[in-house]
Amino acid sequence: KLPADKWKCKIVPHRHGVVDHRKLEDLRNVACRCGPRRHILTIKEEPANSQTAAAEFPSKHEVAAVEPQAMAPASPAKVFEDEVLVRQIDQALQSLKFGLPVLMSGDRGAGKTSLARELHDQYLEERSFVTADCNLLTIDNFERELFGEDGRVAFSEGATKTGLSGKLWRARGGTMFFDNIDALPTQLLQTICQLLIGEEERRDHASPAIQTFLFSARTGWLQTENEDGAMDEFAEALQGCQVQIPPLSQRSDFHKIARALTVKLSSQHCLSNVAISILGAHCWSGNLRQLRKTIKMAIANAGETVIREDIASAMPASQVQSLTPCAKCVGSPVRAESCVSIRTTWLETGQNVSLVARRLGVSRNTVYKHVSN
Repeated sequence: KLPADKWKCKIVPHRHGVVDHRKLEDLRNVACRCGPRRHILTIKEEPANSQTAAAEFPSKHEVAAVEPQAMAPASPAKVFEDEVLVRQIDQALQSLKFGLPVLMSGDRGAGKTSLARELHDQYLEERSFVTADCNLLTIDNFERELFGEDGRVAFSEGATKTGLSGKLWRARGGTMFFDNIDALPTQLLQTICQLLIGEEERRDHASPAIQTFLFSARTGWLQTENEDGAMDEFAEALQGCQVQIPPLSQRSDFHKIARALTVKLSSQHCLSNVAISILGAHCWSGNLRQLRKTIKMAIANAGETVIREDIASAMPASQVQSLTPCAKCVGSPVRAESCVSIRTTWLETGQNVSLVARRLGVSRNTVYKHVSN
């Protein structure tokens, strides 16, 4: 917990003049457990049985640390370690290799855009990545934004002149990502279907084409009924891989996401295990966006660099009120109110049962009964 400029270690050489590499490895492991604040170890080793080197190297080996600010902080956009999500990402990458489109579904703020960028980086890192936000596309500007001033005909005929302004032209050879495809007017979906078929034919003939198509939409959008059958046709065109991003509260890598967000917002602050437990106990309706705002408020109000149980004060009021009583207390309004009070205090105190019992004047066994599930 010392500042980086004061964090130094002295490793005493083995009595026979040989560095004990097991101790060096232990030190490396300790540094790696610092998470996003990992330190780079620069080790000067004294050669054994060398009198000349003894004059050049100190008798003890100094291990210096690089300031954490010099390190690139881990980005929450790169945290995809949930077991279910990892399997889906592997399936999506296999689909991209065969030219199939990938649809990412999830609630708002679940990280669909971040996942799209991750898929592109893993498959076509050196190629172009072009995004079209369908919230900004209308019937009037659709063709101009996507196909450019020369229109759809020039694009479909494979014109080779440079300087074409449409997003689809820039995506040739790389990835085209349609963000919020569910916001696009349904009468324009047929054009997207024709685009997918046309680019697939160009790939088959080894012509310049868009290599991958990625789409993002809210959960359950493809099942929406439509009178003119546009949704059915588009669902057939999207026959590939569908990635369902789980809600933030259900992800097994939640603690890593929270720590990465904290470091990204402030390299001087970190979350304690108690704070992680408090955050992980809530249902995040806004997913990553809401968690980011909550951590930002906690950092702004933090009195010290380590944020502990006081993070409960930064939690959204709706989240605190969303706590429900345990199954045994649901039927009784009086017991339900008491149960919610115990469960809320349990979270505010960092799941400290003894402190909850002292604050509320109840026994520890009573607390255990209400928080056991």
